[in-house]
Amino acid sequence: MLESKIYSSFKIEGKVIECKKHGKGNINDTYLLKTNTNKYIIQTINKNVFKNPKKLMKNIYTVTTYLKENNQDYKGIKIIKTNKNKLYYKKNNKYYRCYEYIDDCDCVCVTNDLELVYEMGKAVGNFDKSLLNLNKNKLFPIIPNFHNQSQRYKNFKKIEKKDKYNLKHKVIKEINFIKKRKKYFYIINELIKNKKINITPIHNDPKYNNILVDSINKKYICLIDLDTVMPGTILYDYGDAIRSIILSCEEDESNLNNVKIDIDKLVKFTEGFLLEVNDIISKEEKELLYYSIIIITLECGTRFLTDYLDNNKYFKVLDKEHNLRRAKVAFKEVILLEKNKNKIINSILK
Repeated sequence: MLESKIYSSFKIEGKVIECKKHGKGNINDTYLLKTNTNKYIIQTINKNVFKNPKKLMKNIYTVTTYLKENNQDYKGIKIIKTNKNKLYYKKNNKYYRCYEYIDDCDCVCVTNDLELVYEMGKAVGNFDKSLLNLNKNKLFPIIPNFHNQSQRYKNFKKIEKKDKYNLKHKVIKEINFIKKRKKYFYIINELIKNKKINITPIHNDPKYNNILVDSINKKYICLIDLDTVMPGTILYDYGDAIRSIILSCEEDESNLNNVKIDIDKLVKFTEGFLLEVNDIISKEEKELLYYSIIIITLECGTRFLTDYLDNNKYFKVLDKEHNLRRAKVAFKEVILLEKNKNKIINSILK
């Protein structure tokens, strides 16, 4: 339960009715606060992941202010400042933030509604297009090398070699799976190094439950969870969104027979995404759309396995094997993407 002193430190309106846990985030603890006049989201910022909460909140303020100034119809995140006019509240070395709750909307989970998937593609594409002209140097690198696949591979190798918690023997198959696909960890990095693709502010974590849609007319509203908005390539956002949207199950499914991908969803999301970014996506980026899905999915699976080998220090887990289940699902998805390579490429580049 959240202490009243915490939520009363923010400029909330009305008398508090209730405050309870909300959502299923992997990183931050989230609470829904209801008053007799309004609703708010309050989150504890995870300092194990976000080492500099002050600059994190400055990033979010920069992005939301920019989006609002450049779009009079902006309906995204609205930061509620503290009574001392700060972007966060600090108590006992813990940082808290408050947002106005966005009403009449849904976080989309697994859906078979292709028009909804199309809207999700538009949402991600529009977000990236809207931030195109925001000076990327104004954003602090909250998590350095967040989507730096070659660095993720090095981190994995380091943890695997050290095997501090004596878990390596249990996951030899998964370790070999990663090593066999080492080439994927260097494709985008080389293109960035040689300035073949553009680096602009992007979301970096647009999985399905970070996309809000209007629950009545099924049109997209905005992207939430802006903690990782940093410079990157739109390929990161496309690949990361797709990997979660086309899955037939949750990312921690224990029965791998239930792990399937829906290519119709992949095509529909791509249509919506390309509609928004058509004027800004390069020929090289468009040709890499298929590979970006594999690259980001493999990266995520590698991060899950690395965290498992490191005794689950990064992601929140339900049990000691939780990250291993996540990794196995990601690797099964990679296999399915590889098997359907020609079909996917022909569908999205038609």
